Amino acid sequence: MNASGVALEDVDNFRAFAVVVTGEPDLVDKLDGLGAVDGDHAFLDPEAVKRLAGDRAAGDWGANFDNMIEFARGKGWVDEAGRVRAHIERA
Repeated sequence: MNASGVALEDVDNFRAFAVVVTGEPDLVDKLDGLGAVDGDHAFLDPEAVKRLAGDRAAGDWGANFDNMIEFARGKGWVDEAGRVRAHIERA
């Protein structure tokens, strides 16, 4: 978890990528340093996501995450800044 209360969950699911929001926080503030909000999507910096993953990012997890990002790039889900698109889900 980072200082703004953001945590990486369901860390081994490389088939879905979403930002799950509980309550009504200011998502723009919560994602400061991690990415940006654009409508119903968040665009997250892959390196910031890796920092949330901690030590796990150095092993197989990191390679699987990089593969997920490359798949997303092929689908047009990575913006010009290299941030990957995530759905925003309200819980």
